[in-house]
Order: sequence, then C-alpha cells, then structure tokens
Amino acid sequence: MQQGEPLAKTDPSQTLAEHACEVWGAAKAMLNALQHALPPEVAEMLKQAVYVHDVGKAAKGFQSMLRTGGKWKHRHELLSGAVALALGLPDEVVLAVLTHHVSLDHGSLASAGHKLTEEVWSQHGKRQWHKLLHELRDYWQWLQKWLAELGFEVSALRQPEELPELRGLVRRYSREKVRQSDKRHTLLFLRGLLLAADHLASGHHTAPACLTAPRWHISQWHLFQDRMAHICGDVILQAPTGSGKTEAAILWALANRRGEERIFYVLPTHASINAMVQRLRRVFDDEMVAPLHARVLHQEFASHFDGCYNTAADTAKRRSDLYRQFYAPIKVLTPFQIIKPF
Repeated sequence: MQQGEPLAKTDPSQTLAEHACEVWGAAKAMLNALQHALPPEVAEMLKQAVYVHDVGKAAKGFQSMLRTGGKWKHRHELLSGAVALALGLPDEVVLAVLTHHVSLDHGSLASAGHKLTEEVWSQHGKRQWHKLLHELRDYWQWLQKWLAELGFEVSALRQPEELPELRGLVRRYSREKVRQSDKRHTLLFLRGLLLAADHLASGHHTAPACLTAPRWHISQWHLFQDRMAHICGDVILQAPTGSGKTEAAILWALANRRGEERIFYVLPTHASINAMVQRLRRVFDDEMVAPLHARVLHQEFASHFDGCYNTAADTAKRRSDLYRQFYAPIKVLTPFQIIKPF
C-alpha cells in the first residue's frame, strides 16, 4: 500500500478527502439555495454522489500522473462508478458519478464495455476491465476505511477486482431511455448540482454568494414600483424609458424568491448588459452581479491588464469562469447564454 492519502489535485496539492469535503460544502450551500425547487430525494443522493465521485482517482496510474507527470489512458469516473454500484447506491447516483465530466455516450467511457458484443466482452473486454479495477489495489484499504467513516456500508467492497461491471447499467440508460424515464428530473438535478459543486470547489469557492440587501437611494417608490414589489407570479410591465422599470423588476424578483434562487436579467446586447451590470453593482456588492456574454473574457482581460499579460490573463480566466458557475446571485445575460447549456 502507498504511503499517505491519494491526491485529487496538484498545484496546489489537495487530497481526495479534502476535495470531497470542499465539494460537499459547495453542494450544501446550493441545496440550501434551491431547496424549494428540488425533488426531496436529491439532497441525500447528492451527498452520496459527492463523496464517491472522485474515488477512482485513487488508481495507481492516476496518482502516478499527478505526482510524476505523464498520462493515464483511463477515466477515473469508471472506477468511481463501479465503487458506487458496489455500495448499492441508486442508479441516479451512479449515473451522476459516471457523467460528472463527460456524457454517458462519450467515447472515453468505452472501457465500460457497453458497446461491445457479449463475445468480444468475454474474450477481451472483461480482462481489460479487471486490469483497470486492479489499479485501485494500492489505496484499497484507505478507500474502505474512509468510506466507512463517512457512513457507507462497505461490506461489499471486498477486493477491487470484484467490483461490478458497468455495462449493463450504462446500456439501460441510453440518451433516449433517460428522456423517457420517470427519473429524468432527478437525474438532471443530480448531475447538474454535482458538476456545479465540483467546479465551484475546484476554483476554491466552497459556497456561492448570498444576495445582500439592496442599497436603494430612493426616498419614495412610484406606484407601479410599489405594486411590483407585492406581486407574486408572472407579470408584464410596460413603462417609458427612464421611469424606473429596472428597480421595479428587481423588486418583483426579490419578492418572488423563496430561497437563494438565481435572478437572470436578460438583455439583447453586450453594451446593454455591461451598462446594467455597472448599474446593479451600485445597488448590490460587486460579486453579487455577473455578466454573461461572448466577450466577457476579453473585457475582463482589458480591465485587469496593467502591463503583465500572464497576470491579466489568469485573472480574466478565473473571473469569467466564476461568472459561469453557480456563484453570483444575479446574472445579466443574453438569451443565448441561457439556451446554450441545454
């Protein structure tokens, strides 16, 4: 057995256990923010998925890649999924774990053998699968102990080579079958939340920002603004330019939030988005408001460039990536930025 704990990341170095705890911290904050919109079973499933999603990184080849460089030709999600299946976790959890980096029909998951005939699998695929499972041998005792401490029933984790095959499960959940499944909403929420929490934690943002109270500098609201602040449900507002529609819209959005749901302020052009971001940042803290459009990276680079290209590029990438995460409570964006993820 290797000395120490398996790593999840380097630069900076972070153990698998540390990363899992950070992801769960982000996930809990997201669950709290969206609790009114989520199916009740998602919270427990998400916790299971978070703690299991990266256990495949305890593979010998993956650890060697992190510590000494080089490449590892396998996907750690396959090993994580096999562990999740052996633990008896729900199919939704196993699927979220398998797809937290790539889709289920992605070619890199071919080692699961779901595209092979029974004959080819028996002659070649199964042997390669067992060879991949053997990669967990060095850290197997550590994995058993850690998962037991987290409350998982680990009696089925006897030897890594005895982990179950994934080909049957993957075949049962093709893209078309998922669309038709009564579990599809749970699957979508679970996978989306796991991805979002993983991305947040990987950027060392362990919790999304909570919206602060607005700093209005208005002595008295117009009648239509006051009415908007008390309307629950859909509403269409028509008013002249400069009459205060933006304030009315924000008052309506705040009145209709049940938790920490995100507010999406949709505008048609980059220029109008940039102007609205600056306007809203005078009402809320800067980190509360995020622009989303095709030129955000360029704009962030230009605003942070002081002669050092690398520093400005790193800052621009970090900020533009964060804008796309489940972080800022208010997103100002084009309709395309909403459609694109789907």
